[in-house]
Amino acid sequence: MRYSYPMIAVGVAATLWLLIQAKDILQPLLIALVLWFLIKALARLFTRMGLGAPDAPGPIATALSALSALLGLVVIGAALLTNLSQLQGNLAAYEANLTAKMVAINAAFGTDFSLDLRATLAELDIGSIAFSLAGTAVGAMTTLCIIIVYTIFLFTEASVFPRKLAALNLSAQTAQATRRTIAQIQQMIEVYFGVKCVVGLAQALPTFALLWAIGIDAPGFWAALIFFFSFVPTVGSMVGIAFPALLALLQFPDIEPFFLTLISLAVIQLAGSNWLEPKLTGNSLDLSALVVLLGVFAGAALWGIVGAVIAVPLLSILMMIFAHIDGLRPVAILLSGGQSLPALEQTVVKAQAAAGGEPAGP
Repeated sequence: MRYSYPMIAVGVAATLWLLIQAKDILQPLLIALVLWFLIKALARLFTRMGLGAPDAPGPIATALSALSALLGLVVIGAALLTNLSQLQGNLAAYEANLTAKMVAINAAFGTDFSLDLRATLAELDIGSIAFSLAGTAVGAMTTLCIIIVYTIFLFTEASVFPRKLAALNLSAQTAQATRRTIAQIQQMIEVYFGVKCVVGLAQALPTFALLWAIGIDAPGFWAALIFFFSFVPTVGSMVGIAFPALLALLQFPDIEPFFLTLISLAVIQLAGSNWLEPKLTGNSLDLSALVVLLGVFAGAALWGIVGAVIAVPLLSILMMIFAHIDGLRPVAILLSGGQSLPALEQTVVKAQAAAGGEPAGP
């Protein structure tokens, strides 16, 4: 089937409209989908550790991974709530230190610069960043219950999907290609979120130890926040460096803790994002760096932090799907980061041969 540019434009516009209008329904569903992939990735890890059959995760590995994921969510939520109250309680001391620094800067440069810390924090709305789904604990628990229900139904649907696919009576070639594409997408997303968990822990645990050693307030809050933001490519690393460093600047009268925190966290974040993560993932996603950056900002503009988290794997899924559709194959090539270009070019050649040598573009 071939697609014209007007058809593609209408499809994109309709998709954006649906994402905006159905945000409250789709957001928990996609978070449940992410949680489902996380549980399956953990189940495979437990399987490799000897829990269950070696070919596929069994019920023991799946149950253990689900409990681990739920426990992780509870621990992160408790750390955020507990330490956030500590930060709010020390706000007066931060304001005093900030005022003293502003006075020193104005005296040194002859300026009249001032900054209202409470107004700035209200604009940043850190509470909404940490709990993007709900502003209260009751709302967060309600949303969590909805996500858990969605996740259970996803496991139920996944168990019967192979029988549904067989019942469609597709040709052998089409059925094989469909199963192969689905398996590739599932493996890619499981690897992606599994690696993100490992990298997030590798960044959060040293951060907690470092901030605790320096004496920065609420190290558990920043460690949990850094783990959460490790799922946001590029922007998450900047958040993991900037926020704790700014707190060091507010908390201490001297400037040395600020530079120590800034440099140390930069090393931790860059080591995790630029060395550990590529070493673990390889080229499994293979998206253009520009596409990743634009996707993160576009996802954040549409759905906030949730959109930023799911933007990259969603773009990877679309690239794999577009590669198998004649009219959309050029879009897959534009989305790719270069490593998958030979495979995509080979797909184009095969499509042109099947069409009698005609170009496979829109």
